[in-house]
Amino acid sequence: MNIHKILANAVVLAGFVAVPFIPFIILSQTTFFPFIVGKNFAFRIVVEIMFSAWLVLAFIDPAYRPKKNWLLGAFAAFLGIITLSAIFGENPTKSFWSNFERMEGVVTYFHLFAYFIVASTVLTVRDLCRPYLNFHLGVGVIMALYGVMQWAGVFEVVQDGIRINGTLGNAEYMSTYALFNIFLAGFFIVR
Repeated sequence: MNIHKILANAVVLAGFVAVPFIPFIILSQTTFFPFIVGKNFAFRIVVEIMFSAWLVLAFIDPAYRPKKNWLLGAFAAFLGIITLSAIFGENPTKSFWSNFERMEGVVTYFHLFAYFIVASTVLTVRDLCRPYLNFHLGVGVIMALYGVMQWAGVFEVVQDGIRINGTLGNAEYMSTYALFNIFLAGFFIVR
């Protein structure tokens, strides 16, 4: 194995370790939308670094290149459709970049697509799908414990003082995050 492949693998795997911890990022309380902006910028930066390293892997080793499948095609078609709708929409700038409150523009979907490509190839080639999902679930348990400590009064509840929100800043985000982890745990229990 050459040094470029080893380094690219290390960078991609470091990115996979970093991504589950992104929900814990909170910018300074003086920042505009401190619970959203930092997480989104961190995700974008990590994915861009991972994708760059993945390009090296895909160039060196054909095993890391994506295989044609229906899910990849559907995701690519979806990305094409929302890109066209953003271009021809009422406000293309907002469609591409969104705003700091939501940060769900087309740029975010490009990053999600890049993450999907890297994850679907590298985790499959390295046979790390199950260990990675277990790791993700473990980090979800840490977030759940943080929420329990908010409920117990150890940590402050930021949004409305009543409903726990972890480090996500919103109880609805926390519940969606928890549901994802509950589904993942149920999936592992059934299998």
